[in-house]
Amino acid sequence: MAYCESICVFLLLSGKTRYVPETAHVRVHQIWIGDRARDAKARSYSADDLMIVERDIGRLAKYTFDMGGAGDLLSLSLNVPPWEDMHELSREELRLTNLVTTDMVAEPGNPNTAAVELTPKPVQDRFVSSAVATEANPGPTKSPKTAEAMRPAGDATTTASPPWARVADGPL
Repeated sequence: MAYCESICVFLLLSGKTRYVPETAHVRVHQIWIGDRARDAKARSYSADDLMIVERDIGRLAKYTFDMGGAGDLLSLSLNVPPWEDMHELSREELRLTNLVTTDMVAEPGNPNTAAVELTPKPVQDRFVSSAVATEANPGPTKSPKTAEAMRPAGDATTTASPPWARVADGPL
């Protein structure tokens, strides 16, 4: 069984042909300020903190569109705060967000298999206003991982990694 969670989902966008097996679990959530992700509701936030998160969401949006992803991916992610379980994408959501571009993987040397390319959504249809749970995907599932927004470089509390590329609680 395969898992792709947090920033891994956005890294999946870097592939030209993107395939996700039926048994894989692909889960998304919001980015958050790293040192406050564990108890996000009990913490306080400054205007600088909000600027950091908004800037990083903008960077993630640009990357998503540059890689051919849909705004639906951002919409689904941004609807899951750090105090809730990650949202597991359904097969329909994987296609809607352009995370999946093919339904099959060609096996080398097997003439009976072929990759079938899916047609990407037009640019103007890349963002929807809300995410709705469906019968096939009733809601989020549990995962302990949380992506973090970090303070800008030059601040003594930061690391050199991009703000949305760091994951708390372990590696991807």
